[in-house]
Amino acid sequence: MSQLQPFDLGQVRDFAQSWSGDRQGLAAIALAAVQALGADAASQAAAQGLAEPGCVAVVCGQQPALGGGPLYNLIKAAAAIAWAQSLQEQGLPAVAIYWCASDDHDAGEADHVDIVGRNGLLRRLRSPLPRPGLALHWQPAAPGLEMLAAAADQLPGSGLGRAWWQARQAADGEGLGAWQCRLLQACFPESGLICIEARQLRPLWSALAAESLPRWPAAELAQRRRELLSQGLPPAFGDLAYPPWFQDSQDGRRPITPAELDQRLRRNSQDCSPGAALRPILQQLALPAAIYCAGPGELAYHRFLSPIYPALGALPPQLCPRPQISLHDGWLRRGLAAWGLSSAELAPAQALPRPIAAADPSLDLLAQAHQDLAKLVQQAHDEDHQRRLRSGLERLGRLRHELQRSLERGERRRANRPPIGHLRNWLYPRNVAQERVLSCWQALNQYGPELVHRIQACLAAGEKDCKIS
Repeated sequence: MSQLQPFDLGQVRDFAQSWSGDRQGLAAIALAAVQALGADAASQAAAQGLAEPGCVAVVCGQQPALGGGPLYNLIKAAAAIAWAQSLQEQGLPAVAIYWCASDDHDAGEADHVDIVGRNGLLRRLRSPLPRPGLALHWQPAAPGLEMLAAAADQLPGSGLGRAWWQARQAADGEGLGAWQCRLLQACFPESGLICIEARQLRPLWSALAAESLPRWPAAELAQRRRELLSQGLPPAFGDLAYPPWFQDSQDGRRPITPAELDQRLRRNSQDCSPGAALRPILQQLALPAAIYCAGPGELAYHRFLSPIYPALGALPPQLCPRPQISLHDGWLRRGLAAWGLSSAELAPAQALPRPIAAADPSLDLLAQAHQDLAKLVQQAHDEDHQRRLRSGLERLGRLRHELQRSLERGERRRANRPPIGHLRNWLYPRNVAQERVLSCWQALNQYGPELVHRIQACLAAGEKDCKIS
């Protein structure tokens, strides 16, 4: 499994022996969560297995979003399942958990999908969240899904998964986080995946919540921040002078000030939601997360948070990078073959090759005319004459360039090659990896649930290109 970073088995064993969280409480919460989602027997058994001494979790997560968010959500879940299965094969009880950060309230990431066309052009579909300012678990999933259903005809491809997707509609009153968990459970049947919203785990860290303020390592965090910034790293967080907590209710999500923090956390921490800098540490207190599947942004910001783990008595996980996989269906593979290229050669950092047009006498004539006119510019008898000749020289240069590009296009078409920019833009929309822009909605509509099996097969084989027939 070369796509999956090897983990330190000894470190996982040490973690399993050292983690001291509430296993019985966690198992009860996880079982209730997956049962509410209608999860199968394998996921229910995995949830119950969390009560077993020594059981560890391989965790991945993301905030919920319209259409299931970016494709990397499927890749993260598939990777977590593969790592958990690898641990099981080596004699360690392990489960895969998708942590849905539905207590977030970032509407800018959650309220849209981008359709990636075969020409690489993007069309954004937006469905404003019905309850602005509230956390995502308060946002109903139905309005956005209804908008996507009406837009399904805009998707490229044959729509192999359209009927499957239509069966994933939201239940009455179902929040965006619960719906995304239900979607992922349906994508990975019989895998033992546990999808759970972060807010459901609040009882497991409530006892420590009030201690987060007096034990907060503000000085150590400030020193760590200075060290990393001096190394040229961009700041992942602002000032972390006190633990970031938010009030999370139907009245809105707002920061809890330091003055009210201690009293509020001691009175009722169940309506308190941790901010991004605190969430990973509370995750470790609630879950026996020996391995965390992290994207590039998560890997970067975890470096700033290292002082918080010992201060709050949490064991840090092994951070394993999220694998990268891009979807290659038939038209893309044919296009790459026609150009004699691999997908890696179309990465944004690489210069795009251009077809070489066959020698054409028209280009030679224009080149000679350009040289002759350039000489006349130098010999012009006054400034006005020279200005007019120079203007003509520039137009002649543009004409020669346009003719050359036209001849190259003709050469490309004779060779049955698609525009190379279309290939790059499909693989790297907005010059980033495909899985960061292409949505689960588009991918599952185009390819159906079989896509998930192909992703799992690609991970098992160590392939970065997931070939879709």
